[in-house]
Amino acid sequence: MNDGYRSNLIKNIEENLNDFQSILSSLPDHNPNPENSRLKIREIIRTVTVVEEDILEMRLKKIIELENPYLPAIQVERLKEQAIQNQRSLEQLIEKFLYQKKEIIRFLYNIPVFSWDRTGFHELEGHVTFEEFIRRMIRNDKQNISLLRESLESDEGLN
Repeated sequence: MNDGYRSNLIKNIEENLNDFQSILSSLPDHNPNPENSRLKIREIIRTVTVVEEDILEMRLKKIIELENPYLPAIQVERLKEQAIQNQRSLEQLIEKFLYQKKEIIRFLYNIPVFSWDRTGFHELEGHVTFEEFIRRMIRNDKQNISLLRESLESDEGLN
């Protein structure tokens, strides 16, 4: 992998962070339908927060630190059950999630270019490179940004 491509991937994650910040900062302080968008958004953010933590700690860091580590499949429901995030407010979850995204960006800037070719052995998919995990993170971020926008737009239609 060349440094320009790596920089472009990190830039994509930074752009996604900016999109998340923009969407999440636009949440109305007072929502006449709190059971609608705020609860949907809380669930989306709670899910991505536990998944992001698992991705950073149990995948990205392992691939960099260990030689071809075993990477079990992400079990989202189990992560959510075990997470401390279950007790957090929407505002606390948003703060935690945005902090995580910034930590991932800092982490990526400090990884040497040659490390992006390192692999882990994924339980379901076999060998997966660090770079591929980053591309998937970018794709999943885009999907979650769309979900957040849809949640806000569907709630606006109810008012």
